[in-house]
Amino acid sequence: MQPTSEQTTSAASQRATASRYYQVVFIWMKDPVTFGRYAALLEPVVRPYGGGLERRLVPDAIYAEGMPKPDIVNSVFYDSRAAFAAFEQDPEFAKIVHLRSESIDVAAVAGLPAGGEVTQTDVGSRLYLVELARFGPQGAKGYQNYEEQAEPLMRRYGYHVERRLAPDSASGFPFQPDLVKVAYFDT
Repeated sequence: MQPTSEQTTSAASQRATASRYYQVVFIWMKDPVTFGRYAALLEPVVRPYGGGLERRLVPDAIYAEGMPKPDIVNSVFYDSRAAFAAFEQDPEFAKIVHLRSESIDVAAVAGLPAGGEVTQTDVGSRLYLVELARFGPQGAKGYQNYEEQAEPLMRRYGYHVERRLAPDSASGFPFQPDLVKVAYFDT
């Protein structure tokens, strides 16, 4: 996936705090004009809840059985889980959410940060990947063993984990992910 030029650059959005609540949102566009209207109206509604865009990616490919390639994958954040819940109940959001439903199909997974390092250096040359993992029979320990073996090798080729989430909710997927990673190779 290639990042778009619409990256968040404010100092506040670059600070990843332990209390922030994140979503990785997969978007399949149905009506770009209506979605543009929704996005423009959304920004002032979500701002009081600390809402912001961390990264917008345009996928080149998807490796998921039975799932079409999304048009956009956004990594977004809110001040906290409580802020996200309050945003979802905001009457101003209720007035515009129909525009989202009319203009896109969406799947999302959300949770608290569990690692990673976000940087803004050379973003345009990166090759991103988003991983949603469901643990196998060995559980979290089995996945940790995989990471301990694979990540040192991948780091030799410029691999970095930008955001790791411990999911607590998901919608639009055929399974509940145990782990979400937004990672990239330098080139």
